[in-house]
Amino acid sequence: MSELLKKYSKLDNICSELKEQKLLEIGQSVLLGFDEDLKSSQEWLDEVKKVEELVSLVSKKKTRPLPNSANIKYPLITKACYEFSSRTYPEIIRDGKVVKGMVIGKDLEVDDNGDGKKYAQSNRVCAYMNYQLLTESQDWELELDRLLNQLALVGFICKKTYYDPIRDKIKSEICEYKDLIINSSVKCLTDTPRISHIIRVRLNDLIEASRSDVFSDTPVKKLIKQHELNILNPEIELIEQHTYCDLDEDGYQEPYIITIVKSSGDVLRIAPRYTSKMIKMKGDRVRYIDALHFFTDYHFLVSPKGKFQSVGFGILMLHLNETINTLMNQLTDAGQLANMQGGYIDARLKEIEGDGSDRAPGEWQRLKAMAGVTLREGVLPIQYKEPSNVLFQMLGLVIQASKELSSSTEAMTGAGSPENVKSGAVMAMIDQSLKLFTSIQNRIYRSLSQEYRKIFRLNSIYLDPQKYVNVVDDQLAVFQEDFDESKVDIIPIADPNLSSESQRIARYQILLQLISLPGLKPDMVTRRLIQALNIPNSQELLVSEQEKANQPPPIEVIKMQQEMEGHANELELKNREIDLKE
Repeated sequence: MSELLKKYSKLDNICSELKEQKLLEIGQSVLLGFDEDLKSSQEWLDEVKKVEELVSLVSKKKTRPLPNSANIKYPLITKACYEFSSRTYPEIIRDGKVVKGMVIGKDLEVDDNGDGKKYAQSNRVCAYMNYQLLTESQDWELELDRLLNQLALVGFICKKTYYDPIRDKIKSEICEYKDLIINSSVKCLTDTPRISHIIRVRLNDLIEASRSDVFSDTPVKKLIKQHELNILNPEIELIEQHTYCDLDEDGYQEPYIITIVKSSGDVLRIAPRYTSKMIKMKGDRVRYIDALHFFTDYHFLVSPKGKFQSVGFGILMLHLNETINTLMNQLTDAGQLANMQGGYIDARLKEIEGDGSDRAPGEWQRLKAMAGVTLREGVLPIQYKEPSNVLFQMLGLVIQASKELSSSTEAMTGAGSPENVKSGAVMAMIDQSLKLFTSIQNRIYRSLSQEYRKIFRLNSIYLDPQKYVNVVDDQLAVFQEDFDESKVDIIPIADPNLSSESQRIARYQILLQLISLPGLKPDMVTRRLIQALNIPNSQELLVSEQEKANQPPPIEVIKMQQEMEGHANELELKNREIDLKE
């Protein structure tokens, strides 16, 4: 049976190797699993839908308590998401880089430049991946910006990292939360039995996949026949499910990617999620298969209900935002009522002669009142109260609580005016407000590490070795050795423990104060401080080794040398005098 699995591992589509009845069973199994996972995550999806309606800031017409009543939408959640994204984005991309290398094990071998061989390999791999993500891929940086905003709003987002055989490139794309269905009871994404991704394609996309031998011809022709008369070229929903299935019928389920038509269950593709090297045997039986994982989960705040889907600012501050909207609308409506003039007029009073709207200032109009009754007695105005001061104070309290919850204090946003506050106190306040932010940064750091490792692994499988050598422009580059997971690991360049530029600079300022202590390298401390400041072309500010050798010594060193030479001459003269006396 292992030979059959090795054969499947080399195929882009296994459908041609299976019988029609088997494909029908697989398609129905995918649909059943999809429906079960959708029901388990429906509660979280409904909450996120309410959040989207609130943050859309669409003001609808209200008729209560007044016609055209106030319907203000305060952008509390939107502001919190933008502030989180603006703080996190510069930490992930620094100095035009997103990844750095880490050597696994001891680096004993030394190359011609005097550096460790593994260290040189990691530098080459990092140089290529930085080029791949920030230069070659025009979408990755934009996807990162969108990811951070959606993650803060929704709380849970997945990225799909895969090799596109049609475009012959590695992609890493955001999956919309409503299109990625995962059972809410799972604890870890790599242990889930199913991940269903809803994909929307058009007929032209299906034809491309069919002609590239990615999708089977029969179901594609069936879809073309169904929609050939529709001139609108509608989107067709597919379900791509990353699941497990026993195709060799040995009792052990292997990891596959099964793509079906959502409306009919017809199987378009079955692709392996493993290579022949990932099949671990024990005798003539399969012991374990190390599956390829294409999804990376990003989490904002862990769900208090223990669900897999996390929560973001949207769910966390949904009711606070609704309360703020209600208070602001009530205060506005109360002010409108207080400014309006209205009441009751006795029906027995005669109407004003002529049109009252034509009355000019200083002009008097004639009214006919009934006998024995004054005009004032026939008019009863209604007095409305001014907007409540208690509601106004409560509004300020709720807004302040929301800012503290989202770490959007004045010191964090730079909107405060700390003229009489010591800098140390401000830094302490910022540090405390960043506690929540730092924990989220750590979660994002772990997820970025997983995404980079997936890209690293896909590069080791699909990347053209000659292209890699041309990009890094290094004659010592050997593709197979550089992309060896046992020697090199790729991690984010971001530091999860430093959530702001001020924290990073403060750390190196402490080093500057300790630079005179023995054991520290002054040149290295200066170099690190300049890098932390993110100064463009910072290498031009640093003295190279050759310039350092040709540079004259400082004046202090020259004076010290002259003083030492003077002391040496005086000592020599004294020795001569002693010799003469003897």
